[in-house]
Amino acid sequence: MSAFKAAKCHVRYAEEKDFLDLEQMYREHEGHSLPKGYFSDYQTTLRNNSVTYLVATVDGRVVGGGGITNYIPGNHAALTFGIVAPSECRKGYGTSILLSRLLYVDPRPNGCQINLQATEWSAHFFRRIGFSWYGKDQDDEGNRFLFGTQTVNPGDEQVFQRILKEGGVTLGFQPDRPTLSLE
Repeated sequence: MSAFKAAKCHVRYAEEKDFLDLEQMYREHEGHSLPKGYFSDYQTTLRNNSVTYLVATVDGRVVGGGGITNYIPGNHAALTFGIVAPSECRKGYGTSILLSRLLYVDPRPNGCQINLQATEWSAHFFRRIGFSWYGKDQDDEGNRFLFGTQTVNPGDEQVFQRILKEGGVTLGFQPDRPTLSLE
């Protein structure tokens, strides 16, 4: 995972004031790198109190975000609706957001299984980060999705922190790990 570079940004919990920017990003991707027909699901996810949604900001401007849901520390979590502004893609912000989400998760002694559903457009990104695919599906519109998994193990946080620190990423959220130092 050392070949991955995070981009300098500040990652924090999403706030209601961020929703319009995030929704605009989704609309800009819709039909190109995100399938049509899922915008209302995205809106619901942003406002769902059971989803921890993080955003990356640069100079106070939101450049992307991603959610964590169905989270049980030391057991499992699911990543949902990761997105980066089209003008900011391929700069490292997706890596910053993904590693921040993985850092948030507490693996406990036995590890935490991370699940996700990726579009055919984003599958290669997650594969490079270490996700393996166990299934696929296609919706009525012909959009293809892959189902993937990866396990976050004790000690992985040191790798995540190192890559984030090397990229100049600062965190404005507290990972769900009682003993994890952000310094």
